[in-house]
Amino acid sequence: MFSPRRRAAVYAEALMISDPLPRYSTAVDKPWQAQRAAVLAIGKANPANCMPQDEYADWYFRVTKSDHFAQLKAKMKKICEILFNFLLASLMLGSTKL
Repeated sequence: MFSPRRRAAVYAEALMISDPLPRYSTAVDKPWQAQRAAVLAIGKANPANCMPQDEYADWYFRVTKSDHFAQLKAKMKKICEILFNFLLASLMLGSTKL
């Protein structure tokens, strides 16, 4: 792979080729320089309200006091099941793109 400096140079060359007008040098036009990234994560690994996907529709309709919408509840259960099967299949195939 190209280094970040080389990648910026290639990008700058592409801009110069596609832009026939002369460009003035500014601080924005300088090549991008690589910097270290930092990540700070604060939270619980296992939240208390975690639940299996197949129970989500029942929980949602119970919490929102909408148990009387039987057809809508069945449709949501079906969507959750399809989504769960899709995610499971993509994990088994090793795909990270959805």
